[in-house]
Amino acid sequence: MGSRTVRACLVAGVVAAGLGTFVPAPARAGCPAPVLAVDGAAPPSGEVTDVAPVELARDGPVVVVGEPFMDRCADTSSTVTGPGCSGPEPPSRPDVGEPQPETDIPLVLEQGDRSWELGTADADADFTVSWQVRLPGEVTPGPATLRAGTAELPVVVAAG
Repeated sequence: MGSRTVRACLVAGVVAAGLGTFVPAPARAGCPAPVLAVDGAAPPSGEVTDVAPVELARDGPVVVVGEPFMDRCADTSSTVTGPGCSGPEPPSRPDVGEPQPETDIPLVLEQGDRSWELGTADADADFTVSWQVRLPGEVTPGPATLRAGTAELPVVVAAG
């Protein structure tokens, strides 16, 4: 590598480090982000901010379904795997290959500064996971968020 390339890589690294969380990770084409749905409703499409909160019953079982939950993405586009500043890509990559269903996925309910793990489940061969849970008695009526991995769903805990 020439000294100009090394300098350009160093400058890019310093700028990225200085920006911290403002530098987004590269998008993974073909790898949809996981989404959550409650009681058989279709999983939402688009950003979470476009989703109206779903009502959760306090007194009965709640079924939450999420998809797709996979351990890695099989996408091999050059945006993800390109050599960048480090030179040629190594001959083998352990993170490339057929994705496998995720296991031990916790479902968490967050409300204000509190959170409760509602259950843990494994995704099936179609990368779908399902939890049947009951809300803890300490959960109060009002807005909350369900989270599993990187998926989140705004909810409203019912009063009765």
